[in-house]
Amino acid sequence: MKKSITMICLFLIVSGTAIAQSLSDYAKDVAAGKGSVVHNHSSMKWPGKYYVENALKFKKVGILSIMVKANDPVYGFQWTAQGASIIANTIKDQVATSLKQSASEKGIEILTPEEYLTSEELKNEYWSLEFDSPRKAEDIGAADGYHVLPALGFEGATAGPGGIKYDSFYDMGKLAQKCGLDAFIVVLVNISYNGDGPVKYFGVYDVAINNYMVNQTPYKEGVKYAKMLGGYVANMYTGNSILYVGNRKLADLIIEKKQFKVVEDNTTGFRELIDAFATPYINATLEGLEKSNKKNKLK
Repeated sequence: MKKSITMICLFLIVSGTAIAQSLSDYAKDVAAGKGSVVHNHSSMKWPGKYYVENALKFKKVGILSIMVKANDPVYGFQWTAQGASIIANTIKDQVATSLKQSASEKGIEILTPEEYLTSEELKNEYWSLEFDSPRKAEDIGAADGYHVLPALGFEGATAGPGGIKYDSFYDMGKLAQKCGLDAFIVVLVNISYNGDGPVKYFGVYDVAINNYMVNQTPYKEGVKYAKMLGGYVANMYTGNSILYVGNRKLADLIIEKKQFKVVEDNTTGFRELIDAFATPYINATLEGLEKSNKKNKLK
């Protein structure tokens, strides 16, 4: 399943390229509530045809994927999913660790695929997931150990007319149920390529986390589930949180013989940024879920 990737040579030297504010400095703003963070968490009343009768939960959560998407072309280098995967591998541990720590403070367990895919059958189902959709992100890659899912490569990617087919959501929800999960989350990091001189830099444009909640109401024989919804609704998109970062620098680099050479690595600042973002994301998710359950009179 794993793809071979071009190795990056790391040279940790001081670069002359600068940007107005570092990721570390911006992380302090985010932690103080001064960052550009938007929460879009649904508290909608679920239609009766969904047959949602038990309260949605967010106690045991799986990271479905950590993906990186390129917003800009890299001239002189073929920017592909392979390149995006390289960057995803440099940040995946920071993302998972930050989310785990913030969630644990609220009694929530967040698991990576390595942790929730506990059998060969579950692993096969995970790596076989496909999302039928007319809209799929280009130039997107996933970190090693995570499935790349181009149809989920957008903020707010969901099922419906013009979006992902409902059958795909059924497969995702059933997998989550088999893994004993209450929800899947998808982390998407948008990267931009900047700079005019010989030293360029990758900047973080934004970080989005999409939530997909598992239907806690079991499938019932004899119920006439809506065909337009693909039958039994196994899970539902319930919103996201987006942190706008404004192209602050993740890494300086040069390109030699069509290969990246990183000359300054700022992934430590990225970890601080995700630390600051994780807590408001968790809080907003729990608040939206509480409102939704209350509006639907679910217990």
